[in-house]
Amino acid sequence: MQRQPEAPRGILFSVIIAFAAGFICGAAAAIYKLSPAPADPHAGHVQQSQINQRDQMDRMAAALAAEVERNPDNFEAWVQLGNLYYDGGAPEKAIESYEKALDLEPNHADILTDLGVMYRRNGRPQAAVDSFDRALAVDPSHETARFNKGVGLLYDLNDAPGAIAAWKSLAEINPVFTAPGGQSLDELIRQHSAKSGME
Repeated sequence: MQRQPEAPRGILFSVIIAFAAGFICGAAAAIYKLSPAPADPHAGHVQQSQINQRDQMDRMAAALAAEVERNPDNFEAWVQLGNLYYDGGAPEKAIESYEKALDLEPNHADILTDLGVMYRRNGRPQAAVDSFDRALAVDPSHETARFNKGVGLLYDLNDAPGAIAAWKSLAEINPVFTAPGGQSLDELIRQHSAKSGME
């Protein structure tokens, strides 16, 4: 019986080394994938701090909810409860709390403005603009209500001329007003006037 020719010894040795090296590298890669990522020494502290803040907000909300249940005419408690829900990202609950506060004392431009922001976050853009208008009826110089009215008109109701008019009226009150993103009011007006062909 004829034997198969053998590979030269040097080539066979190289094949064995290459195979062994590949096996070792593959095993090392598998171990690396299975091993946990190096721990961030601050991650646990940050996470615990966030949990503590959430727990504190929940306790405060529960206390305020109990207070307004006992004393439904407590205007300040309704406002504080609305503010907690606003900060906690619960627009529906914030709306309910602000509306209760405004039932007691309707002429508060700041609360009407915060209510408008919550309407907007809750997908109710026309109610948001109406709330900003109510705030401006109480305080025509309320800058945040004027700016947010423009935002709602532009981005939610596709009313660029209305937004630009709102911002121009704000520029008359405060020519150096700066948007939260750092853009000047003049830049916003120019940018959106050009986009809508109003220049």
